[in-house]
Order: sequence, then structure tokens, then C-alpha cells
Amino acid sequence: MSSGMAVRRGECGEHVRALTAAAGGRVRVVTTATVRRQLCEPEPVLTDRNPADTAHRENHFPCLLSSERLTNIPAARLRSLQNLEGGFRGQLQPPVTCDRPKTPPPSKPSGSFLPQANHSTGERFLLLGFSDWPALQPGLFALVLLCYLLTLAGNSTLVLLAVRDPRLHTPMYYFLGHLALVDAGFTTSVAPALLASLCGAELWLPRAGCLAQLCTSLALGSVEGLLLAVMALDRAAAVVHPLRHAELASPRRCRALACASWLGGLANSAAQSALLAARPLCAPRRLDHFICELPALLQLACGGDRDATERRMFAARVVILLLPSAVILASYGAVAHAICGMRSRGGRSKALGTCGSHLTAVCLFYGSAIYTYLQPTRRYDQGRGKFVSLFYTVVTPALNPLIYTLRNKHVKGAARTLLRSVGGGQA
Repeated sequence: MSSGMAVRRGECGEHVRALTAAAGGRVRVVTTATVRRQLCEPEPVLTDRNPADTAHRENHFPCLLSSERLTNIPAARLRSLQNLEGGFRGQLQPPVTCDRPKTPPPSKPSGSFLPQANHSTGERFLLLGFSDWPALQPGLFALVLLCYLLTLAGNSTLVLLAVRDPRLHTPMYYFLGHLALVDAGFTTSVAPALLASLCGAELWLPRAGCLAQLCTSLALGSVEGLLLAVMALDRAAAVVHPLRHAELASPRRCRALACASWLGGLANSAAQSALLAARPLCAPRRLDHFICELPALLQLACGGDRDATERRMFAARVVILLLPSAVILASYGAVAHAICGMRSRGGRSKALGTCGSHLTAVCLFYGSAIYTYLQPTRRYDQGRGKFVSLFYTVVTPALNPLIYTLRNKHVKGAARTLLRSVGGGQA
């Protein structure tokens, strides 16, 4: 064949003799090296060829195309050339392919939903909030804003009254002041970002910000649970041992119990946050929630010892929730026994009034917290969980000042005194 001729895919075996005649009897021997060269090296395009001659060759000899590069020769077609006299210098090898570098398979996109560990500090988390409930967002925005304002106003007023009025310098209001501070901080760590999300903004948090929010909410929630248990002890001491109450609830002992509650909550939060921070969180880093809550983040955890980490964290949650719950149940068991032994109706109503408000707050907080934290991580439903979390992070802190003050004549009297002093000062 001439240098401008190349063998391409087609019925080349049938035209060998015709090709020989067309080439003037000059047929070169096709070897493996020749095939490799035909496959891997582009042939020069002849521009001085007569177009009519080119058309004639393409019509009569379909295997001739000097301007094309042969990309493949099937094994069956190569075997048909073995009958050519002068033939190959050996048996044909399997079809020769070019030694082109193999293209690696495309990598998975970063947004792939396959679990992929990423422990980088630059990862971010998308909090979907209530975007799957667009019809509820205006109503939820109004509810959250109202509760947030009530929480700030009510708890700030309660702290101010407990500090200023001497009539409220008792163990009950001392602990209630700490509870008011915790409620105000708890809601503040959640409500501003939630309000922005309900306005339509996408809520992206970096890993450090998400862990900081988790640590803050865990600490304040744990402190509140421990304070409720301490307040139950104080109520039990007041009802069961009224004559020794001043001795049992001395100022020094009250300060020690309050400090123990704060330290216990901070220690629980630090331990669980550290355990979670040591785990890689896998993609997709999307939470069907409005806060970085522990059960939702645990569903993203991956790695070999994930189950061991979950067991340790579950044990910590059991201690911080069930131990105070047991103290509360024991305290109110003693209170119920003491009330049943009272003969005067006035004493019973006073004891029930003293303990009823606190028991209501306990049921609201512990009911939602136990549902959220004391169920297996794999069974946690983020869609339902975010509504429960909305209740104990936003609604309950707004209700606590109303629960403790609506039927409390001491708080009402202190509020009137404060209003009179403010009005007199302005006059």
C-alpha cells in the first residue's frame, strides 16, 4: 500500500488482491509493529489527491481512507489477512491496542449522599429548620418571637425582684433566680438563629460553631435539670420538716447546691461535646433541625468505634437525666406522704400551692428532654424531634416565670413595690 493508505474497520480481507493491483503490485507486509503504528500514530493527510480518485477508491474499496486514523481492527478481520501470500512474519497476536493512559473514573462530587468521613475544620452544616413546613413558618415566627420576648422580660424581672426585695431572700427564690438566668441564656442560644431561619435565610454553621452551640445548649439544659432537682429537695424540706427548714436550707448550703448544679451541667456538656468532637461526621452534613442537637449530630457520626462512643454518651445522658428524676420523684413522694398526714385543710392547700407550680415546670421540662435524649440514636426522628425541641427550648422558658408567679402573692407584692418605687422616682 502507499504511505497515504491505511487499513480501517471494514471488509479488508476481501479486497487484498484488488488493493495489490491498485497499488501496482507493491504490497507491504503487515506485522504487529505495523498494526501498532497504524493504531497509535496519526497518518498524514494528503492534500494533493484528486477528489474524483478519492471518491472512486472509497466507492470500490471501502477499506481505504487515507485521511482517517484506524482506531481498531477486530480479531476476525485480522485473521482474514493471514491468507495473503507473503503474509505475516508470524501468527497474528490478539488485537493490539494503544498504550494510552487509562482515564481514572470520575470522583464522587462533594455533595454525594454516600457516607464519607470528613474531619476537617472547614466543613459546614446546613440546618434545614422548618423549611419543609412553609405554611407554618409565619405562625412559628410569631410564636418564637413572642416566647423569646416573654422569656427575656419575665426572667429578667424575676431575677431583679429576687435580688431587690428582702421578702424574696429565701432558698426557693434563690434557686428560682438561678433558673431564670438559665432559661434566658438557653433561649438566647437558640432563638435568634431560629428566627433568621424562619424568615427564609439558609442557616449554615461551621463545625466549630455547631459544636459551640451544642456545648452551650447542653450545658444550660443540664444545669436546668439539676436545678429543678435541687428545688424539689428544698420543697420537700419545707413541707416535711418545716421547723428545720431554715437549718437544712442554710445560705451556705444553698450556694453549694447551686454551684454543684452549674459545675455538673458544665461537666456533662464538656464530656459529651468532647466525645462528639473526636468523631468524624459524614456527608451529607444536613440536619433536619433548627439547632445542632446531640441526637441529630450522632446520626452523622461514622467510624469504626461509633457504637462504643454512642454507648458512652448514652450512659452520660442517663446519669444527667435519670438521677435528678429519681431525686425529684423521691422528694415528691415524701411531700405526698406528709400532705396526706396533715389534718388542717389550710396546710394542705398551702403545701399543694407551693409544690404544684414546681411540679408543673418539672413535667414540662423532663417530659420533652427524656423523649429527646433517652431513645436510641437510630430511632430518633428529626422531623418530630425538632417540634419537641422547640417546646423545651423556646416555649417552656417563657412559661416558667408565669408558672411560678401567677399564684404567688410574695412575687406579686414585690412587683407592686418595684412599680411604686419606679413610679415615685419618675414623679
